[in-house]
Amino acid sequence: MKNFISKITKSLLTTLLVVPALSACKNMPPIEQTSPLLGAYLQGSSVLEGNFLESDPFEFNLSKTFQPQIEFIEQLDFQWVEEGVQWTQTTAVDLFDFEMPVVDIPELNIPDVALPTISLPEVSLPDVSLIGSILPVTEAEEVKELQSNKNESFLTKKNLVKANLMDADLSKIDLSGKDLSGADLRGSDLSHADLTGANLTGAHLWQAKLRKVALRDTDLSGMDFSEMDLSGADLRGVNLSGANLWGAKLYRTNLSGANLSGARLSNADLTQSELSGANLSNAELYNTQLMGANLIEANLSGADLQKAQLTHTNLHKANLTSTWLAGANLQESNLSEANLFRSTLHGANLQDADLSAANLMEASLIKANLQDVDLQDADLNKTILFKASVSKSALIEAQLCLTSLPDYTMHNRDCEQTRSI
Repeated sequence: MKNFISKITKSLLTTLLVVPALSACKNMPPIEQTSPLLGAYLQGSSVLEGNFLESDPFEFNLSKTFQPQIEFIEQLDFQWVEEGVQWTQTTAVDLFDFEMPVVDIPELNIPDVALPTISLPEVSLPDVSLIGSILPVTEAEEVKELQSNKNESFLTKKNLVKANLMDADLSKIDLSGKDLSGADLRGSDLSHADLTGANLTGAHLWQAKLRKVALRDTDLSGMDFSEMDLSGADLRGVNLSGANLWGAKLYRTNLSGANLSGARLSNADLTQSELSGANLSNAELYNTQLMGANLIEANLSGADLQKAQLTHTNLHKANLTSTWLAGANLQESNLSEANLFRSTLHGANLQDADLSAANLMEASLIKANLQDVDLQDADLNKTILFKASVSKSALIEAQLCLTSLPDYTMHNRDCEQTRSI
């Protein structure tokens, strides 16, 4: 330790004594080869602020001006300076792989330090400033533990806010109720994991594996799940309003009671998914696969379901007010007691569909396929059926008032009954 202090002291003395002497030279005006001062004699004179551009040549001698400093420097033994430089270089190299134990460093300012591969496992750095510092390969040991340790008791005790869990294997882990806000979960494996009620505000889940993950009652509004696989996931009561699920795989996913209002679900696969009571109002479902899905009492008002595949889909008592279903395939679907008020079904395929007691008031079914459809007690008040394929027998059981039939005639058969109601 004494040698260390001695060397540091000598280094400081060198700086204090040598630098001022050299700085004097630095501040002197340059004397070029063509200057008239060449050969001038100025012993004992001060020329720092002089102007000799027009002067005659004379001898130039500065030996007296800097003689004391020069004599002192010449008497110095620089061997210890060389040793200090060697010690500094050795120490800097040793720092590269240095590991700090339990250290407390309060109020430290390290503005532009480069600390490659330094490990800081249990270092406390309150009020430390590292502005502009470079730590390219430095990584806290805790991050490595989080990414490799699958012990549930370990993870449940850890603070996972803004945790780096990128590409971590968290499959089958119970993280229910945990605060994962701002956590980096990109590429992580969360399949079969339980994140029920977890706080995922601001979390990054891009390309995470989410097959059969439990995310019940979590807030995932506005998140990006485009083209991701959430097949078999438990998303009951989840908030996915405004989320991007374009092209996502949601095969047999449980979304009952979920909020998907304004969500982007175009080209997504929701085959055989559970969506009973779900809110899909104003959602984008263009060309979405919903074959065999359960949408009982779901809210699809204002949704875009153009060219969607809804064969064998259960839409009993679903709200389809002002829904766009042009070109949609609803063959053999259950639309009994569904509300299709002012919905657009141009060219839709409703063959063998159950529309009993459905509300089709002011709906437009131009060129729709209604062969073998069940329209018993269906309300076709002001419904447009121009060029639609529908049998007269099917229309006998429906309520017709100001109804535009396929042959462009208008039928008012049940207008009196409608007014009495």
